[in-house]
This record gives sequence, structure tokens and C-alpha cells, in this order.
Amino acid sequence: MTFASKSANSEAEAESPPTCSLEGCKRRRYSRGWCCAHYNRWFRTGDVGSVETGRRKATVGYGSAHDRVRKAKGSASDYPCHECGGPATDWCYTNDDPNELTEAVKRSNTPLRYSLDVDRYVPMCRSCHFRFDGRELSLSPSTITADEVDEWIRENGSGEEI
Repeated sequence: MTFASKSANSEAEAESPPTCSLEGCKRRRYSRGWCCAHYNRWFRTGDVGSVETGRRKATVGYGSAHDRVRKAKGSASDYPCHECGGPATDWCYTNDDPNELTEAVKRSNTPLRYSLDVDRYVPMCRSCHFRFDGRELSLSPSTITADEVDEWIRENGSGEEI
């Protein structure tokens, strides 16, 4: 009985584990010829090529939009306030995007307006930001009291977005 010797290709294949059968994916094969990520996507959605994972919302929310601004532009504290020139603390939406989005605040059902366009945000100090938001909501600045500002900060933290 004579056995054929292994070719150079079969030795290389034996050394490296098989990869996912989907074009462009270099991950190690897991099941059904796919890597673990593609197999799990198929298992969840029924489509190995689906980008919908079922974990994310269909739209980007207020907080995530502000996270995008910080990622693109850095901290607002690195800039002067757009209104008064003092040190900025927040990224303020300019309320001029034709594709504006809104998200309701849970406790008051007041809509928060925001944009996915990072260029629609300017750095502002906290007091200018509150005055700007009051003007944009057609409120006089005097209707927003210092106690209300302090309460908001206690409830929401003193992060960069308001």
C-alpha cells in the first residue's frame, strides 16, 4: 500500500485554522462555515449578512448625539464660550438643523432638540447655555431660576451636555 505525500498547501492549511467562509472575513471558523460573529448574527436575525443586530435603537438619542460631538470636537472646556468668551463647559445645539430630532425628557415631557450634525454645536458656558435654551424655548431668562438650574445639575450631573 502506497500513501501520497502531503503537499505544501495541505501542510500550510493544517497549520492555520480555517477562516470564515464569508468574503472579506478573516476570523476563525466557528460553525456552519462562519465565524462566531456571523453565526450569532444569523442565529439572532436569520440573515448572516444583516447589519441589524437587535441591540441598538433605530435612531441616535440625545446623549449619543452629544457623545459624537465630544468625540469629534473634544471637550467643550477646551474652547471659549461662543456667547461671552469665558470658559465653556457644554456643547450647545444651535437649533438650526433642518433635520432636527427631538427626545422627550422623562420627568417633564419637555422635548430636547438635538442634531446628528456635529457642526451644529457650539461651546458655551453653563449660564449662557441656559439663557440660550430659555430664548429658544420662547421663555424669558427670568423664568429659569438658579434653584431650577441647581436642581437640574443635581439630577443630571455636571457633565458637558445639558
